Amino acid sequence: MPLIFEDGNPFGFQRRRIKKRQFGDILVPLLVADMIKKEREWYILPRSTHWVEVCLFSSEFFSDAQFQASFRMSRTSFYTLHELLRPYIQKKSTQFREPIPSERRLAIFLYHITLGATFLAISNQFACGKSTVCGIVLNITEAICHHLSKKYIYFSTNEQAMRSIEFWRAKTGIPGVVACLDGCHIQIIRPSQSGVSYFNRKGFYSINVQGTYNSTGKRPKIECFF
Repeated sequence: MPLIFEDGNPFGFQRRRIKKRQFGDILVPLLVADMIKKEREWYILPRSTHWVEVCLFSSEFFSDAQFQASFRMSRTSFYTLHELLRPYIQKKSTQFREPIPSERRLAIFLYHITLGATFLAISNQFACGKSTVCGIVLNITEAICHHLSKKYIYFSTNEQAMRSIEFWRAKTGIPGVVACLDGCHIQIIRPSQSGVSYFNRKGFYSINVQGTYNSTGKRPKIECFF
């Protein structure tokens, strides 16, 4: 026979036995209440979504010049990159809420790496949480490294290097130029070890990403990163 302890004290002197019928009267309502399915709720901190939903991808409210200055690429290049990454960064809908669209996820990633914007600034601008921004940056970085790097990032062959030398010699008169080099500082949190090595001349900690450009007369194409 089950025991009921008053005041939750199994060692106290006040206790009483209850009958099976009384125990059932207590247990059944608890089981029924547990079986009732309640609609699950997902709390979202209220934020302004006007810019990201109305202005961002509208040339009427956000001009092409503003778009290029913000993301360091034209709208055409943005959507070309998006089509390459979409299978790897697009998320499925869940019973909690709809996922952030893949175009907006890519915009968040570019806003961080091109402007060096903090997660808090991006959180306010794109109406999402800081942890969400962090996850998006990580997800798209992995997608680029795993699926695009081998296809678009490569080192020149000897033949390409010789062709590049001849091209730059004819164009500039400077001999022995294999490629043109450009770089960008990607802001990071100070590493716990050897942090001084990552402090740049601009006054913050970063990793210097560098790339070379080929010698064709067409649009420059990235060949390698260091």
